[in-house]
Amino acid sequence: MPHGKILPYHALKTLEQLHGELAGKIEGNRKTGDKLRLQMMQVEAVMKMLNPDVNLSAIAVKRRNQGNPWFKRGTLYGAVLEC
Repeated sequence: MPHGKILPYHALKTLEQLHGELAGKIEGNRKTGDKLRLQMMQVEAVMKMLNPDVNLSAIAVKRRNQGNPWFKRGTLYGAVLEC
């Protein structure tokens, strides 16, 4: 099988573009994170206004979506292979 050849100049240019794209994604996520933190602080402030005794540290952090409860991860693909 033939191997592709790439000149070092082209490889560096491609890597520079990739580096720029990744830096842009990091910056975009940082801005999104700042916006989410602000929204969370606003929700906390309203909760405190409604009930000053509320314990905000007791609220569990939900990190990910648990998915469909009917189909567990990996079970559907295995069932297809058995047919």
